[in-house]
Amino acid sequence: MTDYTLAPQGKQAEVRGSADVEGVDASGYRLRRLMPHTALVEVNLTTPADSDTVLSQNDTINITVPWACQVIDMWSVAGATEASCTVQVLDGSSAITDAITCDGAGETVRAGQLDPAYATLAKGGTLQVLVAGADAPADSKVFILLEILS
Repeated sequence: MTDYTLAPQGKQAEVRGSADVEGVDASGYRLRRLMPHTALVEVNLTTPADSDTVLSQNDTINITVPWACQVIDMWSVAGATEASCTVQVLDGSSAITDAITCDGAGETVRAGQLDPAYATLAKGGTLQVLVAGADAPADSKVFILLEILS
């Protein structure tokens, strides 16, 4: 598991802890502030410099958010075909989204469910991206849209 802290104002994430998940590269994890109260988390599921190095089945990535916020949308974009891969966003222990497929080259799949009981995170809370079912397809990404509450 690898931990990242997302810096406010759209700066790149900084690694916190050891990079013990194969293929994790801090330059691939970013927070972009889109408007005063909206931010987008972009998570590469592969190392940008080596698209053959992917997150494995059951790998998780923890991302610390710098504000109190609420997850309002999540989607995946598969860069290649990898049968049976799914991704899911959790609050560190409980599912925020349903598990969605990330397995067909060029496909964009949006979360069908957001659990309001877990979608709100305190400042310093943890977003966890879980890869399951199979290894992540090369060149794939997960996007998480946040409403900044404070």
